[in-house]
Amino acid sequence: MKPNLLSIVWLALSAAGMSQASEPLVGLVLPAGAGDGRYAVVDEDYGSFRWIVVAEGDLAVHPDLDRARQVLPGPYDLDLGGVVFDPLGSQPSRPQGRMPVGDREDLYMVQMVGPSRATWLEGLEGAGLRVVQYIHPFTYVVWGPPEALDLIRSAAGVRWAGAFDPAFRVLPRWRELGAEVVGVRILIYR
Repeated sequence: MKPNLLSIVWLALSAAGMSQASEPLVGLVLPAGAGDGRYAVVDEDYGSFRWIVVAEGDLAVHPDLDRARQVLPGPYDLDLGGVVFDPLGSQPSRPQGRMPVGDREDLYMVQMVGPSRATWLEGLEGAGLRVVQYIHPFTYVVWGPPEALDLIRSAAGVRWAGAFDPAFRVLPRWRELGAEVVGVRILIYR
């Protein structure tokens, strides 16, 4: 069977899409009004600057990106106590004996597409999630029911939302404790 033109075009487009998705991303802070965002994965105008995210290969192809004030490789890479990962790209392996988050109110993480806008944070709260803490880059630890997470996954400004694994809630030195008793002090504030 001979391939027809349509199947060849489909294969070429599929391969191009796959290579672009696996190509590393770069975040750029551009002066207001600079750059052409047609090729950007993310393009957010903040008035005084623009935040765009492009595939690394696009830096050489588009000369208008030379005006970037800041270039950030791996703009969405989270560093949770020495474990670095992009939550959309891969999830780190969890230490043995740790259980994932269940079906109850708990701590979760929500990563935005760029610097937070007030309306995005209001959207989290409107869905029933309470912001607890910020984690660089563009990520918030939130408290709430898992159903609220489902509501905001497709909301404006949200790049990724998922579990805040219990192993990453503590410092690395506390992740692999043995069976012996460890003295601790806990401060609870309400």
